[in-house]
Amino acid sequence: MESLGIDTREWTSCLHDIIKFVRKVKGEWDEGAGMFRPCDEYRRDEEWIVHWMKADKFVDLAVFDETGMALQFHLERVRECVSGAKVLFVLEGLGSLLSRAKNARGRVHDAAVRTQLGESSRTKRDERLLEIDMEKVEETLIEMQLVHEIRLIQTSSSADSAEWISILAADIASIPYKFAAFPSCELIEDAHGGF
Repeated sequence: MESLGIDTREWTSCLHDIIKFVRKVKGEWDEGAGMFRPCDEYRRDEEWIVHWMKADKFVDLAVFDETGMALQFHLERVRECVSGAKVLFVLEGLGSLLSRAKNARGRVHDAAVRTQLGESSRTKRDERLLEIDMEKVEETLIEMQLVHEIRLIQTSSSADSAEWISILAADIASIPYKFAAFPSCELIEDAHGGF
């Protein structure tokens, strides 16, 4: 973040892995003059927060919770960290976790076929991977986007997550300048859900 000119500070939130953005405001947009006017510096919370989560924790909340409410409560707590904030959800490692689950199922199937053919087979069974309901995971991802209006970014590694968070930080930092230069873009942003 420092290489982008972004100051970083730790803050205490109700959950770990929440990134809040605070803007140092030194000038405010004057619509009539069509330019930024200097003002006394102050800090303003951005409307976006980033929540970073590893896939195994996500699957625990979405699939293995017997109540079916753990993810719902978690998302409510995320929103309570910064009241009124819009959430960008960086989900790390879900693709590889689902791939491992699919491979584990394939190995169990292959072992069952070999056993029926009279061949001996040994398979290392990872019961947890076998119990992942992939359809439930997909439904949950869709629900998060459509019902909870959370934007999802899936990453493959910690380095990929860090890169995406820096990209998001730069995008969030440029929002006022995009709308100041092109005020009609706000309508497009609202309609399409982009920045």
